[in-house]
Amino acid sequence: MKDFCPICEEMTKVESVRTRKEVLVRGDTFSVYCEYFRCTLCDSEFEKSGSGIDPLAEAYKNYQIKHDMITSEKMIEFRKKYDLTQKELSELLGWGGATLSRYENGALQDDAHDRALQLAMKPEGLRTLVRNDKKVLTEEKRQRILDIIDSNRNTRTSLLGYLKAITNYDPGILSGFRKMDIRKLFGTIEFLCKGNDGIPKTKLNKLLFYADFKHFKENGVSITGARYARLPFGPVLNDYEHFFATLIHEEGLITVEERSFSNGANGEYYSTSNAPDIELLSDSELSTLLGIKKYFHNINATRISELSHNEPAYIKTENSNLISYEYAELLSI
Repeated sequence: MKDFCPICEEMTKVESVRTRKEVLVRGDTFSVYCEYFRCTLCDSEFEKSGSGIDPLAEAYKNYQIKHDMITSEKMIEFRKKYDLTQKELSELLGWGGATLSRYENGALQDDAHDRALQLAMKPEGLRTLVRNDKKVLTEEKRQRILDIIDSNRNTRTSLLGYLKAITNYDPGILSGFRKMDIRKLFGTIEFLCKGNDGIPKTKLNKLLFYADFKHFKENGVSITGARYARLPFGPVLNDYEHFFATLIHEEGLITVEERSFSNGANGEYYSTSNAPDIELLSDSELSTLLGIKKYFHNINATRISELSHNEPAYIKTENSNLISYEYAELLSI
């Protein structure tokens, strides 16, 4: 292609060169793509704006994901959900007018601002900001936002009531000798979803199975008290559809995205931008979750499904039946 070379100051043929480089962000180094141009006339190399690749922005995003910070995409998604302008949200948070705009355009927020965003993006945090506001929002808009929060809460209450009813079983070998703890299960799911560019539904179910059975194998009790069923694609959280629906409708806990693949298939991916609620998890439970997450980090949904089919817990259980934790001692990991 032809372009202007700022070195030889001629319109000449230039070549685009894409490579990777190391970018340092607050003590962390990330390998990201960058693009520069080579002039075929003077053989000089130069960069130019508008190339479509911003290595610093990519490095910032990687840093945010690594440190469980709110990404610019999540900020925009949150604002649009409540029909808030940048100016309105900035003023609700007590920030300067240009601060949120910079963050949404790729700048890296400081830790204090990230904590403020984490709190504001939780329903009760936003409710507090809106209720305490006296001048930023109109009364009509304030009430509209509160109605959205209440609507989500009412949906959540209904779903939680159903979940409590179907999980009100006595602890036993089918629950890992633990009474079902829905809040702990939600924190576990958030923990497994955190720090990923979306985790497939199939893989999430398998991670939960391996985490509960691994902890039972080593400690004699499951993490969550959840029951697991044998289905054609492997062991899954029993009634997982209702648990996942509750998490999705509980504002800000997890989000779901449907993705299409080259073979024409579609799949659901789950993610969260929130700090996981892990206060109920013990040291041994957190250690197990960290180990499971690390062990299966580079294993895709298809492969982890295949691995779970080879587990004695799956092989020895009839289809559609609940899986006994007695098979945990035979777990492959």
